[in-house]
Amino acid sequence: MKKRWFAAAALALALIPGGALAFGYDQGQHVVIAEGQTKSGTFFASAQTIEVRGTIDGDLVCAGNDVNITGTVNGDVICAAQNIRVSGIVYGSVRAAGQTVEVGGDVGRNLMLFGQTVRTNSGTNVGGDVGVFGQIAELSGSLAHDVYGAQQTLIINGQVTGNVSAATEVMRLGDTAFVEGNVWYSGTEASTFDQSKVNGTVYFTERPTQAQQQSNRGAKVAGWVYWTVAMWLAAAVLILAVPRGLRAVSKTMQTRPGLSFGWGALVLFATPMALILLAVTVFGLPVMFAILLLWLTAMAFTPVWAGVSVGHWLLRKARWHADSLWWSAGLGVVVLLLAAQLPLFGPLVTVLALVWSLGGLVVSIVSAGRTTPKAGVAPAKNSATS
Repeated sequence: MKKRWFAAAALALALIPGGALAFGYDQGQHVVIAEGQTKSGTFFASAQTIEVRGTIDGDLVCAGNDVNITGTVNGDVICAAQNIRVSGIVYGSVRAAGQTVEVGGDVGRNLMLFGQTVRTNSGTNVGGDVGVFGQIAELSGSLAHDVYGAQQTLIINGQVTGNVSAATEVMRLGDTAFVEGNVWYSGTEASTFDQSKVNGTVYFTERPTQAQQQSNRGAKVAGWVYWTVAMWLAAAVLILAVPRGLRAVSKTMQTRPGLSFGWGALVLFATPMALILLAVTVFGLPVMFAILLLWLTAMAFTPVWAGVSVGHWLLRKARWHADSLWWSAGLGVVVLLLAAQLPLFGPLVTVLALVWSLGGLVVSIVSAGRTTPKAGVAPAKNSATS
C-alpha cells in the first residue's frame, strides 16, 4: 500500500511542470534557509519563524507566525502567517495572508495579499497584477499591470501602469502616485484626491449605506440559515457514513496544521494544471473526469471538515462534549459560516478553510495508507492479552 502511495504521488508530481518536480519539507520552532544554501523543487515549511536568506529553486509553501524572505525564490510563494515580509526576489507570483504583509522586493508575476495591513514599499517592482484585500492597503513602487481588491483604505504612492479597480471607503493618491490607466472605485461616498495623477478616467460607484444595507439584512439572514442547514445535513451524512474518517481528518488538521496548509495549497493549485494536461490526451480523459469529480466532492465538504475541527477545538477548550462529532459539527459550522460573513476578511476565512481542509484530507489518507497492514499479513498479537 505504501508503494502505491509513492507511485501515485510521483505520477501527480510528474504532471506538474517547473519547480514542483521535487519537493522538500521542514518544520520546527525555526526554519532557516541560510545564505548560500539552495533547496530544489517545491519547499514546504511550517514553523514559528521561517527565514529564507538563500535560494529556493521552485515554489515556497509555508505557514507560521513570522515569515521573512530576503533571498531568492525561483517559483511562487504561497504563505500564511501573522507577519510576512518579502524583500528578496520572487520570479513567480506571491500569494500571502497574514495580519501584516509587506513586500519590498521584486515579484516577477502577480501579487495577491490578504491582511489587516498590507503594503508594498518604494523599492518594489511587480511584473503582473496586484490584488490587495484588507483594512489598510498602501502601494508604493512600480506596479506593471492592474491593481484590484477590497479595503477600508487604499493609498497609492507608486506608479501603476494599468488600471485600478477597488471597493474602498477611502481612496488616496500620494505625492509620488501616478496611474496610467483608469480608476474604478466604489464606496458610500466619493473620496477627494488629485485626479490629475490619473492619466485615464476616474469612475465612482456609490454603494448602499449601512442603513440601506440593513433593509436587505433579512435576505442575507435567510441565505445564511440555508447554508447552515445545508452544511449540517452534509455533516450528518459524513458522521453517519465515515465517522472514523471524519475524526482522523479533524485530528490531522489540528495536530499538523502546517503540513495540512502546505498540501492543501499544492492540491488546490496543482490539480487544475494536472486536469488540463490530462485533457489533451484521449486516454487521459476518463482519469481527468474521475479526478475532477473527487476534487469537486472534496472541496464541497471542506466547510464540514473545517467546521468539525473548529468546533472540536472550541469544545475541548470549554471541556464540554469534546468527543462528540455532532456537537463539534453543530458549533463549528455555525462559527465558520459566521466568520465567512465578516467584511473584508470573509473571503480570506473561506480560502484558508478550503486549503486547511484539503490538506488535512490528503495527509490523513496518506497516513492511513502507510499504517494499513499489507495484504496477507496479520497484525501482531499482544502477548499480554493472547
